[in-house]
Amino acid sequence: TREELTGSKFIDFIPQPVQQQVLKHIEALLDDPDSETSEHEHEVKRPDGSIGWHHWVNRKIFDSSGQVIEVQGIGRDITARKGMEAALRQSEGRARSIVESSFDIILIAGADGLVTFESPAAARVLGYEPGFHIGLSPLTTVHPDDLAIVTQALSILKNLTHRGATGADPLQGDGAGILIQLPDRFLRKVCG
Repeated sequence: TREELTGSKFIDFIPQPVQQQVLKHIEALLDDPDSETSEHEHEVKRPDGSIGWHHWVNRKIFDSSGQVIEVQGIGRDITARKGMEAALRQSEGRARSIVESSFDIILIAGADGLVTFESPAAARVLGYEPGFHIGLSPLTTVHPDDLAIVTQALSILKNLTHRGATGADPLQGDGAGILIQLPDRFLRKVCG
């Protein structure tokens, strides 16, 4: 409550390992004659004993002679955002692990049709150097006999108007794609 905070020191609400970092940040603002404001984020101790996060904007307050008389800080709770960022990093890590260990080739092309991402399987399966397809058309390494059907599939995909083909649904994270299967084990067995 406001009454509990009145007369207390803000540093007491910051976990011990982070206190020096926060104090150094404020000292740096005071020592820099060219800066009037600064921003930083740090952990805080919550009333229930858990750790939360705050984002602070600190501003020097000057007297009539231009001397700093105090630092005013305005903070907001960003604990939920930090939790979402951590969950996103964890999810991205899982997705990256799946993509990197997959035997399936995954190419992602930008709006210009050029490859912006290539999974490690592309190098393993096709025998090109890792990253070979980056900046190229995904059609670069399609066999001439398959070029017409793959070009047609990409054209159909490009002209789709449902949510998956028009930028994906930001809430679902889905998108549209085509699956081109290559029986790698079979071809290796038959072709040597």
